[in-house]
Amino acid sequence: MRVTARLDSTAVGLDTWQTPLDGPLSWAWAMRARGRGDDIPPAPTMHTDAPDFPLPLGRWDFDGWWGWRTSRAHVDHPVHTAVEMRRKPATGPMTVWTRAAKHHTGLGPMKARNVVRSAVACTEVWWDVDQTDFEDLVDLLTHVTHIGARHNAGAGHVVSWTVDRDVEGDWTDRDWPPDAPCRAPYWHPSRRRPCM
Repeated sequence: MRVTARLDSTAVGLDTWQTPLDGPLSWAWAMRARGRGDDIPPAPTMHTDAPDFPLPLGRWDFDGWWGWRTSRAHVDHPVHTAVEMRRKPATGPMTVWTRAAKHHTGLGPMKARNVVRSAVACTEVWWDVDQTDFEDLVDLLTHVTHIGARHNAGAGHVVSWTVDRDVEGDWTDRDWPPDAPCRAPYWHPSRRRPCM
């Protein structure tokens, strides 16, 4: 089965990270649960395990680890470019270090500035998945409005989703443990694996 997102803006991070679909779907599951008033697991800390969400995807098991059956993101004919994002100073956390009524943010390493990020200009991004509940998958995709990083600045805006049941794709086209984390959230310490 193939899941395709159509974009109308450049996507940040698709050229530097494999971006499997389980990350956005986990976020969508949590947002949907919050909207319904359902209980969601607490956010993970450095010393607690990251929660797993019941996604409508098949599961793989490999040498004691498991994850969702989704490939990395695929992009046809990507055009590599760069976008400037405004980096605002962290004035809230800075207030911990001073009692002054004013804080000058125009100087020093924490000042506001434009940061250049690599991006990919493309119209379609797709994933090959092995799913278990088609209707739930389609419903979760309606909650995913952006793909990649810097979506708060409009990058990676999804115009529409298409799910094609007739495509026999290869969901195994992704990184595997122990060389890579097994599932979302990929950044969390409980997802890290030892290098061999």
